[in-house]
Amino acid sequence: MKKINLLFVLAGMFAFSACDDDSDKATPVDPEVSALSGLWNLSLQVPEVQLIVEEDEWFGPEYAEEPYVNPYPSIRLTWTAIDAEKTPNANTLSRIATNLLSKLLPEVVHSVSLSENGELTAEYYSSPIFNPQWDNESQGFVELPEEVVMSTWFLTGMASPWSIDSAKVAEAPNVEYPLYQRTWVKAPSGLVSWSLKDDMVNLKLDKEAIKAQISASGSTVSFDALIEMIGGFLGEDGSDKLNALLENGIPLKYKIENDVLTLYIDKAMAAPYMAALLPNLPGLWSLVMGAVPENMAPMVNMLLPMLGLEKIEDLQTIWETNTDKFEIALHFKRP
Repeated sequence: MKKINLLFVLAGMFAFSACDDDSDKATPVDPEVSALSGLWNLSLQVPEVQLIVEEDEWFGPEYAEEPYVNPYPSIRLTWTAIDAEKTPNANTLSRIATNLLSKLLPEVVHSVSLSENGELTAEYYSSPIFNPQWDNESQGFVELPEEVVMSTWFLTGMASPWSIDSAKVAEAPNVEYPLYQRTWVKAPSGLVSWSLKDDMVNLKLDKEAIKAQISASGSTVSFDALIEMIGGFLGEDGSDKLNALLENGIPLKYKIENDVLTLYIDKAMAAPYMAALLPNLPGLWSLVMGAVPENMAPMVNMLLPMLGLEKIEDLQTIWETNTDKFEIALHFKRP
């Protein structure tokens, strides 16, 4: 599992689609590099917090019509429509994806460290991530059967269960996912480097170092097989596209505000990969449905109607004809 989670961390860099100094003299560090350098913990902010406007003794809490949306969850998908009437549920996809992924990602990744000399390292969790789970009633972590946990995760994506009194809305940004005590594993150094290029953070994976690390670990999953698998969802030349991305580096836009580092890609940056991915969605959807436990299939089948889609292929039409803003952002905070 440790090896699989490390590959998961590296694969996330693909989905997001070392500066050596040979001089004997000290070179002044770019102020932007200094601002980015150091330890950044992945944000634990809950994306949405339900606001309780009234508590009824018999009927329970009454919630505000709209939840409070926190600014810095670990990951946020933004996908808005040019014509909202043609795609009335466009925001639903963004909310479900953000709620689910913001709960999943902090279970796997804890932090990244950016050194001034261009090295990037990360801390990740090396064990199964589905147990235990936080129980609101007992205010503690409990072990749950896998099928129950997966159902709970899925329902969390539909609507955030986190709530506070509406009079305490100022506390909403402090609502974070609780994580049970665990030991984080530091990824080996030398696998990923970073630099600033064209006003963007550029990540480069050292393929040979990664291959050597995987080989030394005795893993049966190879780096080339990972490239092949991901590339398969990007069309016939998908693997070539990924290898070219590795060769040139993965560019990410960035900004720092309120001691939060945001790394993100926008619509223009995502366009080449969405154009390759979306035609292959039917096959990917079939794989997902084939892997879904039988007891969860009815809930997963609810997704398409909730998104206002008759079939998964409709996403391609929305992307090509009715997408206004598209953004995938990761948020990190200083310790």
